[in-house]
Amino acid sequence: MSKTSKLKALVAVAVVASAATFSSPTQVSAAVETVSRAHHAIVRTKHSSNGIAAVSGTVSGISGNTITLTAQNGTTYSVDASAAKIVKNKTSATLSEVVAGDTLVVRGTVSGNNVTATAIFDGQFQKVWSAIKSFAHDRFIGSVSSVNGSSFTISSQGRKLSTSYTVNTDGTTVIKKDGQNASLSDIVSGVKVRVTGTLASSTNTVTAKEVTIVTLHRSTSIEGSVTAISGNTLTVSNATSTYSIDVSRAKIFGSNNVKSSVSSITTGDALTIFGGQGEGSSTINAKIVRDTSKAF
Repeated sequence: MSKTSKLKALVAVAVVASAATFSSPTQVSAAVETVSRAHHAIVRTKHSSNGIAAVSGTVSGISGNTITLTAQNGTTYSVDASAAKIVKNKTSATLSEVVAGDTLVVRGTVSGNNVTATAIFDGQFQKVWSAIKSFAHDRFIGSVSSVNGSSFTISSQGRKLSTSYTVNTDGTTVIKKDGQNASLSDIVSGVKVRVTGTLASSTNTVTAKEVTIVTLHRSTSIEGSVTAISGNTLTVSNATSTYSIDVSRAKIFGSNNVKSSVSSITTGDALTIFGGQGEGSSTINAKIVRDTSKAF
């Protein structure tokens, strides 16, 4: 399929998706994914050699047959709509029906900031854009290079980041590590983090909604004796270390290979544990626990 065909198909799918009513972030997420795919297709096509391109944004002015369109990133386009087919809310329309504040997707030929339009879609993405503003956030990944109070700096990784960014947290920021709640003190220089929040591009500053500390897990196995039990967490010690064992997702067997449950394990039992362990962590997420001291 050509880039132009892909673009047409993605725009059509996004138009259908935007006809829905959004009542939750989950519904928005699916629509955002559709629009994101269309957006990436637009970006790729914009710079193609065949001259066909598309831009999207909000109408900031109209003069005669020329529309001034402001894109999401602040770029302003001058759109010549004199020969364009116009569709507004899925119905054929005229230029007089396009007004300031409308959200447009414009297909045509782009030269710098000038667009000669062949087709203009008005209002098709309005619900999606509104939903994105309500629910969607910028996402970043990087390594922490410094920490200063409730803020830290991440060094760029991948195409999303091109430089260092300052991440600001507050009392509403959710911090996670290994699927559990963590605290700001767990964010130290050198750790890798995923940040969801709002970017102020002019200052390279992110107001964080959620920070996930990324830990590298490796397969491990240990042997030891149970010294304490608290729900689905076992404290297991051996001659060299003490471990916190999360058995919430583990399969538990006795010495006779009969399957059982965590309620069968008691303090003092000898265990062999297989699971995953985060780098530098004493917590093991158990996959298999074998109680070698008893048969079930």
